[in-house]
Amino acid sequence: MSAPKPTLLSDRTTAAVSHPTRLHAMIVLWEREASPREIAAELGEPLNNVTYHVKQLLDLGWIELVAERPARGGRVVEHFYKANRSTLFDDLDLESLGSEELHVIDMTIMRSMSKDIEQAMVSGTFFAHDDNHLTRIPLDVDKRGWEETKEILERALEDLMKVKEAVLQRTASGGEETIPTKVEIIHFESPRPKRGDDQTA
Repeated sequence: MSAPKPTLLSDRTTAAVSHPTRLHAMIVLWEREASPREIAAELGEPLNNVTYHVKQLLDLGWIELVAERPARGGRVVEHFYKANRSTLFDDLDLESLGSEELHVIDMTIMRSMSKDIEQAMVSGTFFAHDDNHLTRIPLDVDKRGWEETKEILERALEDLMKVKEAVLQRTASGGEETIPTKVEIIHFESPRPKRGDDQTA
């Protein structure tokens, strides 16, 4: 049986995640509007390289131009973009990807999470609230427990998206200041602990 022909969605999604720089730019533009110069400074990459990947995302329809502002004393115009979807990738998008593309997504998100925590620690904002949340739970689960854990996290994600939408509606007039936060959720299989008599390296 021949392999199914890739759909337009699959082609667009695969192209968007085919390079870590492109995916990282997509993550930044999912959170806020930014210019290629700002993204390049955040990633520590050459501006022309980031500009290329931002243009690819624009051509693929994942982002849109939202502003043009003079820069460098008015000598140049800086272009600002933002993702035009409310979420990064949905289940249908992810199902269309191969293991290599999924690995790029996982590694890019993990690097972003590590940077989020580092920046919050260095700036002191991580400790700004006494009721911030930090939990580490090692669990031994069977197959059903694995699925139940996934369902709990999916419900948490749905609820967080509802909070995000409610905040947008409450602050639409600009009357109330918002608090920038990051919620990092990870669920993964860990290696089994080595026993004392295990001589393998």
